[in-house]
Amino acid sequence: MKHILRLLVAAGLAALLMVSTASAGHGRKIVKTFDKKNRIKISTVSGDCLVTRGASDKIEVAVVNSYMPEDNFEAEFDESGRTLHLAERLSGSTRGGAKWMISAPDDINIEFSTASGQLIIRGLKGRFEASTASGDVEVSGCGGEFNFSTASGNIDVRDCTGEFDLSTASGEIMASSVTLEEPGSFSTASGTAEVHPATTPEFDLEVSSASGSAIVDYEGNPVKGMFEFTAKRHNGDIDCPYAFDHEEEFTRYGDEYVVKTFTKGTDRPRIRITTASGEAILK
Repeated sequence: MKHILRLLVAAGLAALLMVSTASAGHGRKIVKTFDKKNRIKISTVSGDCLVTRGASDKIEVAVVNSYMPEDNFEAEFDESGRTLHLAERLSGSTRGGAKWMISAPDDINIEFSTASGQLIIRGLKGRFEASTASGDVEVSGCGGEFNFSTASGNIDVRDCTGEFDLSTASGEIMASSVTLEEPGSFSTASGTAEVHPATTPEFDLEVSSASGSAIVDYEGNPVKGMFEFTAKRHNGDIDCPYAFDHEEEFTRYGDEYVVKTFTKGTDRPRIRITTASGEAILK
């Protein structure tokens, strides 16, 4: 009899564990709909955020969270004029995470800030800003103005058109099939910054990395403009398939640098590829 009771208790505990695990896996969901706004400001601690283009002017927000204890998480929704504020608040010691899924119309401003969350934007036109500590930023099929900065997160931009200002401290920057409609800047301190223009750039482009590689790959598109490469004389390296027209050296904070330039076709746009102790590469 005792053996049977032990089996029943064990089976009950196993069933309870399965229910608890399933509940945590699916998470708790909040869904809200808002009228059209000019701007969405999103602030998370560690929650991820996915923003996609909707089929109407309405803004739809779904939040799925698995934070435990449950009472330590609060999702905030606040409408202030033409701005929608979204935020997650955590209190005490928590475990788990959250995902914010937002459907929005074109021509909207998205402002995102987080400590360790990830931002993904797909198929949207507007003005996009993101600031993260260790979170990554991934954008695809978008158009407009881009201003992203991270401390140690990576930035991945694909099939996008517009104005770009991307920077990271120790993360990687990958910009593939991008079309510049204004001068663009892609910079990292200790990671690699790599840009693949979709077509021959018509605007100035600056790609830089302090201790990593700074790469511009034309992907077979015609090369034109004035190209300037900068690297430390003894620690950096310049890799270019064209002969240089001019070369000079300068000293900055006790370090010797070399600058090499060439012009192909016209002197516009101006393409700068800069590194300190890494590689400055044109492909």
